[in-house]
Amino acid sequence: MSDSCASSAFTVGSLARAKPLSTLICFLDRMPVAEAPQAAGGQGEGGDGEEAEPEGMFKASEDSKRKVRDHLRLAPLWLTLVVLASGGFLLWYFLGYKAEVTVSQVYSGSLRVLNRHFSQDLAHRESSAFRSETAKAQEMLKALITSTRLGAYYNSSSVYSFGEGPLTCFFWFILQIPEHRQPMLSPEVVRVLLVQELLSTANLSAPAPYRAEYELDPEGLVILEASVKDIVALNSTLGCYRYSYVGQGQVVQLKRPDHLASSCLWHLQGPEGLTLQLRLEWMLADCRDRLAMYDAAGPLQGRLITSVYGCSRQEPVLEVLASGAVMAVVWKKGLYSYYDPFALSVKPVAFQACEVNLTLEGQLETQGVLSTPYFPSYYSPNTHCSWHLTVPSLDYGLALWFDAYALRRQKYDLPCTQGQWMIQNRRLCGLRTLQPYAERIPVLASTGVTITFTSQTSLTGPGVQAHYGLYNQSDPCPGEFLCSVNGLCVPACDGVKDCPNGLDERNCVCRATFQCQEDSTCIPLPRVCDGQPDCLNGSDEERCQEGVPCGTFTFQCADRSCVKKPNPQCDGRPDCGDGSDELSCGPLGPNCGRGRFLRG
Repeated sequence: MSDSCASSAFTVGSLARAKPLSTLICFLDRMPVAEAPQAAGGQGEGGDGEEAEPEGMFKASEDSKRKVRDHLRLAPLWLTLVVLASGGFLLWYFLGYKAEVTVSQVYSGSLRVLNRHFSQDLAHRESSAFRSETAKAQEMLKALITSTRLGAYYNSSSVYSFGEGPLTCFFWFILQIPEHRQPMLSPEVVRVLLVQELLSTANLSAPAPYRAEYELDPEGLVILEASVKDIVALNSTLGCYRYSYVGQGQVVQLKRPDHLASSCLWHLQGPEGLTLQLRLEWMLADCRDRLAMYDAAGPLQGRLITSVYGCSRQEPVLEVLASGAVMAVVWKKGLYSYYDPFALSVKPVAFQACEVNLTLEGQLETQGVLSTPYFPSYYSPNTHCSWHLTVPSLDYGLALWFDAYALRRQKYDLPCTQGQWMIQNRRLCGLRTLQPYAERIPVLASTGVTITFTSQTSLTGPGVQAHYGLYNQSDPCPGEFLCSVNGLCVPACDGVKDCPNGLDERNCVCRATFQCQEDSTCIPLPRVCDGQPDCLNGSDEERCQEGVPCGTFTFQCADRSCVKKPNPQCDGRPDCGDGSDELSCGPLGPNCGRGRFLRG
């Protein structure tokens, strides 16, 4: 027993007033030990018999008390550890723990099967052959993806159509990717992983599961980036799905849309190595239908070539080029009509290069034309043209004249949606306008100038054409004014603002004309005092009844004074001080002005 326990009277009542742990230990130490009962048959008082003490009972009691004391001594340590662990977990959960965020990455593409051939039954989605082949192809696609490192992210997949030649499967699949890994799994990387898997199992004695029925062509694998919206748009058109294969030299008229459906999809395919050209002709004067053309087998927004809405009067007929042998056209119904609002036809055409070397002659007129392939057809998404022009002398500069097209400096490395131009290390973007435009290029070297045109995005536009020629660098516009805004030569000081900024009418010396006070613009006399202000502040319409020196373009009154108003005679307004311009007007009275000016 400890000294502290021995030096104090200890009762059960003092237990509540003492420290819990130490008091409990002292209490256990001071507890009286129970006496063993007398042995049966022992003598009474004063007898000689001995008491029997059960030694095992005392040992068990001592061991039990020792264990209790040991556990109670460790209780504060265990309690501290539990509190620290709980606090650490709560801090981690509320401050540091973040569930890994995943994103859905959608891919679309196609894969050739060498031991299968396309049949017309596979062009009809409702046929049993299509359903059977689709089920097997989807199992193959899933097995292929899950056999690679992409399998850990696999979510779902679908084969939605087939194509000509060795059977071509068109599909999409979704990977559930950790957000930080999304940039690492571009379509190019995904294709490399799948191709490596196909090549690694090509010569195995035991074929991989995805090769059980199909002999797959790694070179024919195409992977494109897509989105969930693209899959939704695709599924909405599969109820009116049309597949057409166009052979070389053929022109195929596409089947009319199903007007009971809200949208239709034409899936077009041609021979490898050729490009599809779609022709659209609007048949009605007015409609609300929308057509979108895609450089892929399905409606992928990232592969949109162009879209047209309503029966366009500006473009009653247009032609659109794809970048290859696959194309999709999606129709969305506007107003119901018994008549087809448009006619579609498609044909394969050869790829047309536009890389030309040209040598110009020493003359100052138009010498030729530069244009995108199959102009005026919409240029294809993979268009790249390069023209090298050589001039006879450094005295000349090179000029490109455009109609309804202009060039502007590219901003902040944003892609050019209407074509990118590279001229003498300058990046320029094409822009559709309503006015003519000229790009003047000073020639700095005898080697000439190289001009390139590139389609930076799948979104394209009408073909681009430019006339080219030379100009004298020391006198670009002989007898005219060079407009810096559009590069055109325009007449100067003729009263007409030909340049958008009006500089061709600034600082003019006016001869036999009226000069505006605010900007020195020259106004022809017939337009002075005609009721229409031509000057910015309307000064050409002020003091119109004051006498002016008589001349060719003035009216002489009876008092020999003149007014500067065109046709003032008999116009119902007295302009002369004596009113003589309204005399002798006849029985018809005033009219819009009679006769020309009288010369003084």
